Amino acid sequence: MRTFVLLLLLALSAPAAWAQGNVSLPLAYQINASATGESAEKLSALTRKENTTGVAIGQWMEFEFGKPNVVTRLTVVNGWADTGEFKRMGRVRTMTLQFSNGGKQTITLKDSPKPQSFALKATTSSVRMTVTEVYGGGSSEVPYLSGVFFEGFDPELQQVKLTGRFEGCVRSRSSSSWEGSEDPLYYCSRFRADDGRVFGCMDDLCFHTKDLVNVRLQVTAVVRPGNVLEVLAATPAK
Repeated sequence: MRTFVLLLLLALSAPAAWAQGNVSLPLAYQINASATGESAEKLSALTRKENTTGVAIGQWMEFEFGKPNVVTRLTVVNGWADTGEFKRMGRVRTMTLQFSNGGKQTITLKDSPKPQSFALKATTSSVRMTVTEVYGGGSSEVPYLSGVFFEGFDPELQQVKLTGRFEGCVRSRSSSSWEGSEDPLYYCSRFRADDGRVFGCMDDLCFHTKDLVNVRLQVTAVVRPGNVLEVLAATPAK
């Protein structure tokens, strides 16, 4: 059975951490059974226990990224979305990932509702996920997944590493929420690199937390047309 999951996730909904090498971000199509509205409707086959089709052995889901991306990480939340039903409903034990470049990788999941992450290494425009073994539940043998999240990066976008400062920063009415606390965001109109280059800011990615304002930073970014800087990761320079 073909099940296509097409839920757009904003790549920078949370601040990215400073990392060596290319920065990996959430890829375009993910699934999340805790979501509401349209995304939850698209996930009905995975999250409704009365749906007996589910994701059975031999069935598969395909994740389309639109173009070849370097896929670096997969995080899976096993079982039905309601943790109280976890042992009653089936869970996925093993799955095979098939990449558009012909590569394959087998993943073994723990019988746990906690998120599980796996390192991947493939350049692919899609990932087909086929269920090969299941953990049977007390009420149903049909296995369920509550979340699938891919991370990676576009190899055609050259990432650059710079040191410098955000400039033209003003406090915004917007705020960020982290572990229950609200922090003000600052809108910064440009980034001045230590080598003298000045870059413009890319729309919604111009907002930054206070700890990134008025301090020297290390950033990983992509230079877009018009000399606009899309910042992927930033941290105070040591």
